[in-house]
Amino acid sequence: MKYAVNNYQLNTATRELLHDGLNQNIEPLIFSLLTYMIEHPDRVLSHDELINSVWSASHISNSALCAAISAARQAIGDNGSLQQCIKTVSGQGYRFIAPIVRQQLETLAPTSPLTIPDKPSVAVLDFIDQGTNELGLLLACGLTVDITACLARLPHFFVIARGSAANLTMLTPGEISQRLGVRYLVQGRTQRLANRVHITISVIDAIANTEIWSEFFNRSLDDLFLLQSEITSSVVYAIDKAIEQSEIDRALLRPVQNLNAWEAYHRGLWHIDRPTVEDAFAAHQFFSQAVALDAHFSRAFAGLSIIHTTKIFVSAEPSIAEDMAMAFDYAQQSISCCRRDTLGHWALGKALFLSGEHHRSLAAFEQAVNLNQNYAHAHLAQGVVNTHNGHDGQALQNLNRAARLNPYDPLKFSTLTMRAILLVNQGEFEQAAAISVNAADDPNAFFTTYAVTAACLELIGQSQKAQQYAKKALSLQSQYSVELYQRAFPHTNELIRRAFIQAMHKSGIPLSNG
Repeated sequence: MKYAVNNYQLNTATRELLHDGLNQNIEPLIFSLLTYMIEHPDRVLSHDELINSVWSASHISNSALCAAISAARQAIGDNGSLQQCIKTVSGQGYRFIAPIVRQQLETLAPTSPLTIPDKPSVAVLDFIDQGTNELGLLLACGLTVDITACLARLPHFFVIARGSAANLTMLTPGEISQRLGVRYLVQGRTQRLANRVHITISVIDAIANTEIWSEFFNRSLDDLFLLQSEITSSVVYAIDKAIEQSEIDRALLRPVQNLNAWEAYHRGLWHIDRPTVEDAFAAHQFFSQAVALDAHFSRAFAGLSIIHTTKIFVSAEPSIAEDMAMAFDYAQQSISCCRRDTLGHWALGKALFLSGEHHRSLAAFEQAVNLNQNYAHAHLAQGVVNTHNGHDGQALQNLNRAARLNPYDPLKFSTLTMRAILLVNQGEFEQAAAISVNAADDPNAFFTTYAVTAACLELIGQSQKAQQYAKKALSLQSQYSVELYQRAFPHTNELIRRAFIQAMHKSGIPLSNG
């Protein structure tokens, strides 16, 4: 149904409010309140009726209802002094008194759903405030705008514009997906209670009709804009990783011969963090397939670069010149295809670190962070370089930031391992040993983690335990050696870690595999 009130038009099907044909920004709750009042005109609507019909709750205060009525008036050019549309009936409730013109919606032939892009596609829906406190409404609107803006900065996402995604909250996920041509929907709710605010944010695969990620926050509302910034930073990286994992899961179900470029890329990602030569080979095949299908696929070129540096990490081959050359070449191709893509700069930073160019490596990782402040792996990479560059204080800040942005990282053992090495640099051997054991307890830990743990335990005189961890490292990579460790983690001053390297060898890791 369409309703015309003065120069305003309200469309219940599209949940749009127009003023002289221009779309007006209106919160979903206020739209629902205005619709209910327009559909029940010329009679007094009591406090209880409005609460039960619009809020479906019983704990809404009189002041909250008054604030909502004020917002509804403002939305259609009315106010508490004029009361030309919504009249207050003292002690009883409210009455909608303005003339209303009703117009039945035309029955249109169904339109074909928009095609879903190959790259991950996402729309951020209006966050709904379940109260009516002004700060709660501001936070809901601010989070919607900020999360949309941050996701739109990621070139590997197709993000629907804010205006197109507005006022669709009441449609089903499937209907929104067809209308906007996207797979993923981000939605959220806020509610202020006293000086605290509850925030729930989730990501839905609208085509599969499944929720792939959600998070709940309960925070003090001391500084609205600081809170808004912190929540946005916390969730944008998590949303990015959740959608990436969902795309990987979908790609794994597709026949290899039928993969498009993005599906081949996501199949490659499944192998990229597994420290075996076989996985490196498989990832290389999928990334190569992706660039064969799309010669300008920045992230696939970055993936190829990372695979060549990963081969240096997992392989015992004595010569790394060819892999280093390929890693640099693919990283540069990635950046040439898309300078805004963080992964290309990250790949270049990794290659520079392995070549011992710590300063240039930090510059590349800094560029990745500048493009995406929420890129946890870039902060971690900065921490790795600074740990091996004598900048312990900065390294600690980097590692803390990475952990804050990605608290449930499946590669969390990497961050813990770097913390242990950092503590060794500072002579805190006991703490280093405790943290390294914690890292090694992770079921995803790499052989390098066990070698670091062995060295840390040897430094505090626990030789028997150290030998056990050294044996574990060698069982995963039989040709592993101190020399390979130093190749994978070059230091600007080997004298700083001489005791650590000696302890690693003493625990049972051979000096070389020759």
